[in-house]
Amino acid sequence: RKLDVFKSITYNLDCAAVGTGILSNSEDFTSFRDGIVFVSAGDLGNLFKHGVDRVERGKIFAIDLHTLQGLGMEDPKELPLVNFPEGRRFQPHGLYYSNQSNNLYAVSHPYQGEGSFVEIFKVRTDPSLALEHVDSIRPTGSMNGVINDVVEGPSASEIFVSKWLWYSKPLGGDHGSRTFEEKLNEVKESLGKMLIPADVLLRCSRRASN
Repeated sequence: RKLDVFKSITYNLDCAAVGTGILSNSEDFTSFRDGIVFVSAGDLGNLFKHGVDRVERGKIFAIDLHTLQGLGMEDPKELPLVNFPEGRRFQPHGLYYSNQSNNLYAVSHPYQGEGSFVEIFKVRTDPSLALEHVDSIRPTGSMNGVINDVVEGPSASEIFVSKWLWYSKPLGGDHGSRTFEEKLNEVKESLGKMLIPADVLLRCSRRASN
């Protein structure tokens, strides 16, 4: 069978930037309805390098794909986060919207010593598009920065969360000062990827929300 190993591929993609100067280190987006997508902007590049004190507060934006026509494209619209837990940072990573439950799930790395969370919002459209916070899940063993994406299970009573790291990232960022334990985790992370099998998908149960 011919594998076409040396086949030449030409990419003819005419691409234009969307949300320049508005979307800070966006990592993920998910389709809502009627051509609208939700986009996470968690400033993750700076977060992972420097910790939470030197980053922009995370946001979620809505983009109407029908308006993205050349120079006439509209800017992404920041969505209000209603009833979000006071005092907790929101630095979103992976996103998932469920048509079944009308829930928007966002992996978030607050970098406040409690690990990472899956924040759950109901999408409200009246009188305008907004996200109402209804629940938070901290997966068992969810250390700082370890989880990265999420999907809803067969029902809203369970979610599946993926991991991209073995061990917790340092709270002060990769370029900041580290405790002995954080330095040890860095070594374990490098060795673990080579030698130690690790769980990369977590199944998490949660109480049903209204």
